Amino acid sequence: MNEMQRGALNASDSTIFDTLVAYFSSTHWRDYLGILESGPHIRHAHAYYNSAFDPQSIAYLMHVYFQRYGRPLERKIKILPVTETFLNVYNIQPKGLCHWEFFMNYAADILLLPHDGYGARGAHSTEFWDDDFMEQWYSRFAFKDIGSSERADADAYFRSPAFQNNLLINIDDFGGVIHSHALVESSLHPEQLLPIGAAHIERKGWEIIRAVSVVFNNFGLDIGKLTYLLRKPEIVIEVEWHYNPEVTIRAATIPHFRVATSHNLSRLLSMRPYVAFDRAMAAKVVDAVLGQAKP
Repeated sequence: MNEMQRGALNASDSTIFDTLVAYFSSTHWRDYLGILESGPHIRHAHAYYNSAFDPQSIAYLMHVYFQRYGRPLERKIKILPVTETFLNVYNIQPKGLCHWEFFMNYAADILLLPHDGYGARGAHSTEFWDDDFMEQWYSRFAFKDIGSSERADADAYFRSPAFQNNLLINIDDFGGVIHSHALVESSLHPEQLLPIGAAHIERKGWEIIRAVSVVFNNFGLDIGKLTYLLRKPEIVIEVEWHYNPEVTIRAATIPHFRVATSHNLSRLLSMRPYVAFDRAMAAKVVDAVLGQAKP
């Protein structure tokens, strides 16, 4: 740990500035951006950090950074509670790039350092899912192609109360739901199921920016999900699927799962002191890293 990182909770503005500039000028960050920029075959990515920074401050910094970088964010960032010490600056979506997530493990003595080992594949501090990975992962399963009979079952699921109710809880501001997963058992090929789900969402008059099939890691287990990033309403709809060769597709016993709420987020943010910085600091950091904005 370098000296700038010590005493994080009492860090001066100059230490906060120096730490942020050092990281966002670093080889680690530039290499990560390079992979994001490498092409549309990159479907999704994670970056993992130890940090005492307020995730809401980091979210605003991402907004300013990518605006100046020339890839403005296509949607607002949300903060997801994961565990009591682990928060997620969720689904950062720079224009023309994959959506990615900035995971922050609370560390009172560290302002910001990449950290290897929070469930990432190979215990690396960054993690990517690309087309080749997905094709290799799909090969583990004996998926059914979607013919007329399977299409009828898929349509029935996306019309079902289980799926429609999951859509509704994601737009219920008063209910405080930030995000959830619809949960299914399925033997249908995810790449064939993906556009069917998109069509049902769009029939509601909702606008999808991007739809992609990816996996996520949970306690060392890779789990598949269909991800729909929407502009209108500005939410993320995800269908988490668990392979079952005995069915085509059906709602799981628990039809929606991994429900993240604003109440839980507020509770977790109030449990520990975080180091916040203001918008002026974010702009100053981006000026230092990417150069001042043109008048």
